[in-house]
Amino acid sequence: MLIPIAVVVVATNVYVAAERALCPVSLHKVHFNYHFGSMHDPFHWYELDKNTHCCNGSKQSPINIETQDTKCAKLGAIQYEFKRRRQLRGRIRINGHGATLAFFKQDRLVTKDFPFTNGEYVLASMHFHSPSEHLVNGRHHAGVLHLSHYKKEYGSIPGAIDKADGVVVIGVFLRVRGKSENNAFNRYVDGVSAQKGDKHEIVSLDPRELLRDGDYYTYKGSLTTPPFSESVR
Repeated sequence: MLIPIAVVVVATNVYVAAERALCPVSLHKVHFNYHFGSMHDPFHWYELDKNTHCCNGSKQSPINIETQDTKCAKLGAIQYEFKRRRQLRGRIRINGHGATLAFFKQDRLVTKDFPFTNGEYVLASMHFHSPSEHLVNGRHHAGVLHLSHYKKEYGSIPGAIDKADGVVVIGVFLRVRGKSENNAFNRYVDGVSAQKGDKHEIVSLDPRELLRDGDYYTYKGSLTTPPFSESVR
């Protein structure tokens, strides 16, 4: 069983780089996969669409986080606005690359507390990768849970992707244990397990339970799939 152990904000960092390579979402769907050896695998993502040239940018994610090279900063805890109901509902979809839990619009959380950002950010969805995309001191974690947010004024993830301050992603590193004690994570995993065929499983959980106390890393990065826009904190 994978359990949450630490938070990483896949985000803008203390390292300054030029704002460039903010590619918009393509007008048509870009087909890509992780099947190495195919014409749509990661080695060919750069060639898939005129906008996927972004993967040749200067602030591409994921990265290897070398702890000895990080800079300490006094940053506050990430907190969402108060919501009377603890359990928020969403729909799980299998998109061919993984299982995404998209929260219903009336159940989305908002925060103003992300470091190095201005304005409100809305939690739109969550998904996970295994192993983790990011490395810490050259090593992957067993997995990572991603909570994806868009800046409220841009209205949606697609509307925010081509904006320099458009997207924030919180990454919670995962490790393998016999049993997870995190109720929200267990509800998500159970929902993924129950997903069958084209049926969309409805799941209720409190995303705030997924945030871990303690230190985290933050930096300026990008989407890790086409169009690779460098708009992510």
